[in-house]
Amino acid sequence: MTLESEVERIKNLISINDKNILAYLYGIRSLNKQFEEKFQGQYDGDQQCDDRTQLSLNLNDALAFVSVRTNDDTIKKNFENIKKQEKELKERTKLIVNNPLYDDQILPLTRKDLEYFVNNELIYFRTGEYFTYNLNMLFLAINENARLLSRTYFLYKRDLLKYFERLQVSKNKNEEEKSEYI
Repeated sequence: MTLESEVERIKNLISINDKNILAYLYGIRSLNKQFEEKFQGQYDGDQQCDDRTQLSLNLNDALAFVSVRTNDDTIKKNFENIKKQEKELKERTKLIVNNPLYDDQILPLTRKDLEYFVNNELIYFRTGEYFTYNLNMLFLAINENARLLSRTYFLYKRDLLKYFERLQVSKNKNEEEKSEYI
């Protein structure tokens, strides 16, 4: 079984699970605006996770050349080819660094390094020499974006499940109150 097919299988299982939860909740109480917003937030989070994960995967693929012997002109061309993706990565990293949701998710030194990455025009290579520190900042940003993205996905799921739990508790409480009056 390939990694891609396993990922697809797991996504399908998650989708089935989400549909089962939704069907159950329809039985608890009719959908209200807050529920719809939370469920839409979860769906949007799924889409963003897929989109943003793709950027990290694309950058990792595009940077594979740094681990093999390559001539200077090819290296320079390869770094030029990732400029647009690097800009997008910097924008996403800036959003993450400035988002209070991640205050307790990013270590102080990592935050400092991510801010350095965002706020500086980094040179990764010049005349036969890689600038290791700058490359490390680039790979840190790629990896932290992926890590925090998966964390965000978890937080969306957790928030939605907590809401489902409150609905169930509310339903049980309403049923208890009704039974007291009968």
